[in-house]
Amino acid sequence: MRLPRTRGRSSLRIALVVLAVAGLALVGCRQVASGNLHVANDLSGIGQDNTFLRAYAPDPGDVWPPTGQVNLYVRGDDFGSPPSYGMNGYLYLVRTSAACPQSEGAPEVFTLGVVTITGVVTVTAGSVNQFVTMADTPANRAPTWALIDIAEFPNTSGGHLIRRCGTVTWTP
Repeated sequence: MRLPRTRGRSSLRIALVVLAVAGLALVGCRQVASGNLHVANDLSGIGQDNTFLRAYAPDPGDVWPPTGQVNLYVRGDDFGSPPSYGMNGYLYLVRTSAACPQSEGAPEVFTLGVVTITGVVTVTAGSVNQFVTMADTPANRAPTWALIDIAEFPNTSGGHLIRRCGTVTWTP
């Protein structure tokens, strides 16, 4: 036997919908940057270039991100080594004014002297899907962004292997 619907349940559902819509309105923001980060050592164009970075700034009255901050969203997969690409670990999210290295067949690295670490990104089962917040300053709006290994790559004089690297275009 089914119990008749009560008015309280229906009112609760309506209140939850209104609350969800209001919550979305409070966290609205505008996209101020986007770019694709490409597989290092792959100039062929057939690599898994499916990692992107987007940056979002608050509109007046927004709750998140805080005023003066930019929320960076990094998403991608196929991190690790073939055939499984199932890396688990951490990568540095870095910014720089230097161009991405373009050397087919040689390890592409950045030394910590030419990059600024913006955050640490978690890789789970070969995928990244994370937000990082940074101050919104002209110096932080660098043209080149990369995900690099935390550990130094052997025989590169302190270089960190680049897993993804690309140009990010910023708007005012």
